[in-house]
Amino acid sequence: MRIAGNQVFLEVTPKKGGMRRRIAARNFEEKAMSKSEFIASVAKAGNMSNAEAKRVVELVFGEIENGLKKARKDGKYVIGTLGSFSVTKRAARIGRNPRTGEEIKIAPSKSLRFRPASALKQAAGC
Repeated sequence: MRIAGNQVFLEVTPKKGGMRRRIAARNFEEKAMSKSEFIASVAKAGNMSNAEAKRVVELVFGEIENGLKKARKDGKYVIGTLGSFSVTKRAARIGRNPRTGEEIKIAPSKSLRFRPASALKQAAGC
């Protein structure tokens, strides 16, 4: 696989020798959607004003945040056809500084993970 500019090229060489051939090339753009762009997209899709769309988006994000706060005990928050959020815990451990080789203590930590529901995976083509 080779990346050139905003294109990805996948080249394959047959097992019995022969010439390489390009089997896939596609454009891609690594651009995150800002919150205001997301709100504008919701407004356009729902035939509503940007103010109404902002209120809807804020409500949805607020409910997800409240659900995660309530789920601190269980460590898991599930939203039907969207997916599930879970908190994973990492134990304290000993690591090494790659430059000096010196041992360092790494504190325990928590991270938030999202596992999409099967309907969302299918919509994304996964």
